[in-house]
Amino acid sequence: MTKLNKFFMIMIILCAIVIIVYVIPQLENASPPPDPKTPPTSNRTVYALFSPRGGCQNEIIRWIESANDSIHIMIYSFTSNEICDALIAAHNNNNITIRIIMEPTQISEHSQYHNLTAAGIEVLNRTSSGIMHNKVMTVDTTVVITGSYDWNISSETSSDDNIIVILNDTYILTQYNYKFITIWNEEQQKIIDKTPTATQAELVK
Repeated sequence: MTKLNKFFMIMIILCAIVIIVYVIPQLENASPPPDPKTPPTSNRTVYALFSPRGGCQNEIIRWIESANDSIHIMIYSFTSNEICDALIAAHNNNNITIRIIMEPTQISEHSQYHNLTAAGIEVLNRTSSGIMHNKVMTVDTTVVITGSYDWNISSETSSDDNIIVILNDTYILTQYNYKFITIWNEEQQKIIDKTPTATQAELVK
């Protein structure tokens, strides 16, 4: 056997060892690709908008004005006068059911919490040990709007943020509404638990 043939034999053996020791175990332990959770539908539409000044605020307002029945919102920072005005108009003029979950650490003199509650819109604070960092709005059974965009002047005019608009995707809408309802019910139960019964009220006196 020539030196060249010996060299090739050694290289083949080394390659075989690498495959046996490293490659095959990785293939055996690899996770299978996830099954698609959302089957494509003919009318499903997804698109994105970006800030600063990329139309995010106007798009949110446009969908608020399109609501026919309900709007659910989970939001971190909310100081936008324009979005607040659109929500109050939808509540007063179109009889839309609006429920909002907010992050209490972001409620300051500039927060729209005060204007929203004064208008009769239902707002609950997230009182868990973490923070309410979702930025989500669902409208009727039609649209989910989410992304990094906070509803404040910074996200609108200076920050690099985005919204993703998802239309006619029942699976995604159900997921977000389920999460909203779960948190909403948790916070309502906390309020109920803290409300004294008639007997407890008498004892407090």
